[in-house]
Amino acid sequence: MSEWLIMVNPNAGKRKGEKDWAEISRKLVEKGFEFKTIFTQHRNHAIHLTKNYIKKGFRKFIVVGGDGTLNEVVNGIMTQNFCKSTDVTIGIIPVGTGNDWCKSYGIEHDYDQAIDVIANCKTILQDVGKVRYKENKNFIDRYIVNSAGVGFEALVVQATNQQKESGKRNPILYLSNVLKYFSTYKGRNVVLNIDGRIEKKNLYLCSIGICKYKGNGMKLLPYAIPDDGLLDVTLINNAPIRKLVKYIFKIIKGNLDEVKFAETLRCKKISVDSETEELIMEVDGESLGNNPYTFEIVPLAVNVIIHDKSW
Repeated sequence: MSEWLIMVNPNAGKRKGEKDWAEISRKLVEKGFEFKTIFTQHRNHAIHLTKNYIKKGFRKFIVVGGDGTLNEVVNGIMTQNFCKSTDVTIGIIPVGTGNDWCKSYGIEHDYDQAIDVIANCKTILQDVGKVRYKENKNFIDRYIVNSAGVGFEALVVQATNQQKESGKRNPILYLSNVLKYFSTYKGRNVVLNIDGRIEKKNLYLCSIGICKYKGNGMKLLPYAIPDDGLLDVTLINNAPIRKLVKYIFKIIKGNLDEVKFAETLRCKKISVDSETEELIMEVDGESLGNNPYTFEIVPLAVNVIIHDKSW
């Protein structure tokens, strides 16, 4: 089918998905796109819609939203059984507040540029991550298109999402919560299984992902390569508050080689658990589940449209 299926999240970016759709659709028509439009109505709706429209024959999807909507479309693609995941092509017109996935591929928060990128249709096969977590005594799988986090950053995401649900939509909410909780959050005792190697650590932050950026431009995974068949992991070990405060901006900017209590590594599989504490997790900006968490790589799993590479 030559027609595009456009998945619009009306709530993305302070409801920019809804407010700007008339402008975006006009630009798409001017560029010669043929498309069908669907508006998501609730959390995880795009997962079910994606499966349904793949079943109907659609193989080209455009996301009008942010990282969360993109995550749902990818989860729909990865969990359907009507075609190979790589037979589906995904483009994005970013209207979210973070749009961190786009930053790795040079896709700007500009509708004309984003539409031109899709029209040019330069694609790569990107890895995705998969995490298994516990929810209501059941184990659930979720796919990761950009990144996930356990510990401090999961707390920040949780607080930010709660503020968004109460009506706040400031683009610096994430950064303000980073600064708010940075000096008061306490490290957690965790057990890591890294490709079969067991390590016990007192961790402040554990970031795991495919792409470099998260939290509206924080470069927590500075060495990530989205098509190398490996998960990138950043570990920030617990440290005195004065050191955490001293190095906060180096961590945010990705200058991790200058932070003595930071570690970076690559692996195919990593589990994160605690013998004594409950851990919280976020996946592509959504708070999910309880520990134990097991992350693994699914190499070259989705076909995405990009502008250029940042690696």
